[in-house]
Amino acid sequence: MFPGVVGMAILFSAIFSAMSIVWDREFGFLREILVAPINRSAVAVGKRSRRHPGDDQGLVMLAFAPIAGCHLSVLSVLE
Repeated sequence: MFPGVVGMAILFSAIFSAMSIVWDREFGFLREILVAPINRSAVAVGKRSRRHPGDDQGLVMLAFAPIAGCHLSVLSVLE
């Protein structure tokens, strides 16, 4: 059950972060960014490089794993 809770924390935060792209498009900000003299891949990397709350929430959940009785190894976390 604990891995599912970690997955849900990361998933929902990632969805809300991705919705910022939709909001940028809806309000016209994305159009202004895309006409800038930079590569579109730079825009994508810049969007991804912003701090994702899901990353932090996942790490906090992993820190509480021993309290919840889950014994995790490095290999099991990577899997």
